[in-house]
Amino acid sequence: MDRSAQLAELFLVDDGSLPEIRVEGLDRQSVEAALDLIRGLAITAFKYAHELGPDAPLGLNHFVTTLRIGGVELPELGIWPFEDAVIVVYQMGPAWTAERIDGLFDLLHRICSLRHSAYAEIEPEADQELRRAFQKVWMQYLSEKGAA
Repeated sequence: MDRSAQLAELFLVDDGSLPEIRVEGLDRQSVEAALDLIRGLAITAFKYAHELGPDAPLGLNHFVTTLRIGGVELPELGIWPFEDAVIVVYQMGPAWTAERIDGLFDLLHRICSLRHSAYAEIEPEADQELRRAFQKVWMQYLSEKGAA
């Protein structure tokens, strides 16, 4: 399967799901740094799902926002910070252009760069084909960035 077909499977074909990309291997300090990074890229106010908003404990204070990264506005993302991970949730569909996918991967790369043990993967509960497609495209992206 070529890269464009893999990207279509991961992003473009809206099957109604909200896939989670998990950046794991973080610590509390790098999660806080990731939130600072996201705040700096946000072009819309955070819409919190928990009534305590930003004061809710990690793991309860997920929010939705729109980011601009590298001059590209990404479709709305859900962000769910935990003690040792940041989960990014996206809605599949035609809004995901190649530039927007690269922008999302840039965001993931920046978060992973906050701690040497960090890595990105699609949620373990996802279909195995989807997981393999994500890992392949993610590794290609990192290789192109010279960061693999």
